[in-house]
Amino acid sequence: MSSSELNKEILSVSVALQKAKELLEHQFSSIAVMGEISDYKFHPSGHIYFSLKDAKSVLRCTFFRTYNQALPFKLNNGMNIIAMGSLSLYPAKGNFQLNVYTIEPVGIGSLQIAFEQLWKKLNEEGLFSADRKRTIPKFPQKIVVVTSPSGAARHDFITTIESRMIETVDFKFVNVQGQDAIPEIIHAIETISNDKKYDVLFLTRGGGSAEELSIFNDEKLVRTLANCSIPTVSAIGHEVDKTLCDYVADLRVATPTAAAGIIPARQQVRKDIHTQFQKIKYFSETAVQTAHQNFLDLEKRFKQINLPSKFDLLRQSTDETAEELIDLFKSRIEDFREKISAHRNNLNICSPRLHFEIMKNKLNDFQKSCQKSFQNLLKEKHLLLHSMSKQINNFHPFKPLKRGYAFVKMKRTHKIISSTKKINKKDIISVQVFDGQFDAEVISIDEKKE
Repeated sequence: MSSSELNKEILSVSVALQKAKELLEHQFSSIAVMGEISDYKFHPSGHIYFSLKDAKSVLRCTFFRTYNQALPFKLNNGMNIIAMGSLSLYPAKGNFQLNVYTIEPVGIGSLQIAFEQLWKKLNEEGLFSADRKRTIPKFPQKIVVVTSPSGAARHDFITTIESRMIETVDFKFVNVQGQDAIPEIIHAIETISNDKKYDVLFLTRGGGSAEELSIFNDEKLVRTLANCSIPTVSAIGHEVDKTLCDYVADLRVATPTAAAGIIPARQQVRKDIHTQFQKIKYFSETAVQTAHQNFLDLEKRFKQINLPSKFDLLRQSTDETAEELIDLFKSRIEDFREKISAHRNNLNICSPRLHFEIMKNKLNDFQKSCQKSFQNLLKEKHLLLHSMSKQINNFHPFKPLKRGYAFVKMKRTHKIISSTKKINKKDIISVQVFDGQFDAEVISIDEKKE
């Protein structure tokens, strides 16, 4: 060993590695390295350890809890990433490594990866299942809207809801921008859920970038909306936007305007009531006419068998009854139409729901009255028909058979034999008596002399 070599400073292993560590961290304090994750390990301490590799080399990496808590997605073996951090040494083992500060996926954004991973997790739990979706009431009395106090979403919702059949609309104003908005929205939903005084909760926000709408992909917010005690409607962004809150809500609509549009319009309700009224009127008149025609048909059949003339009285009575019923129904329908018209004129200055209930009750009462009238009429005619049936039985062609008479017809042709001229000796005939029939052969014919 030369004297110059002996004069050099002799370092311990620890000191040498520490100097190398300081040199690396100073020289490579901020670099970006691209590679594929392998040997991934999540330590109970919260730190993450993995390797980055390419076709030729492998680099050990550490991702301490302080930094990895902000990562919006999970790392997996085989994932291609860009890791940003500083090169360093781990003196205890002399390992060369990259201390990672942040990570970006290669080819797809971190928000999209986070969205897909959480969607898969929640879907496997059944949170998006159609079986757990609740039906939105068609005529809710009270609704609450969770939205921003300013912006297009609130304005669009109010503009549309003004023409709808709704009694109370309350707003729960929250911040809908940035990560700080998440606990605020969660608190609003939990408060509404505990109150249990609303029929439907609407969660709305206007359009925005994927980053701005990403707060509605927060796992805690999504679970809070899923656990809400009342039916929920999500209207976030525009039609092309889709958040996890949209998936978990009982109903997703494209825009805040469309959300308000699910409540029936007052004008449409009026139109539906009028349509139902016309249907009841039509079916009532048709039923009366049908009953009248049925009795006319019966009267015609009775005439054909020459029943006593008292059926003429029945026909007249039926006509008069039918006319009276028609006049009665027309009178009631006209009275009801006048009442409907009066209610319609006052609809805009009175509670729409109150008038709707009154009109619905009157329709129900009218329907019950019609049903009762028909039941009484049918009962009366049933008794009359029963009486007539007894009289018809007296004319039944088989009744004389009990008194020893018989029907005789040809065995082969089944034609009734009413004269000795229609048979010949050795013909086979069928004889119908009261309790059955038998066949016989004609042995002799004794014609009655005039």
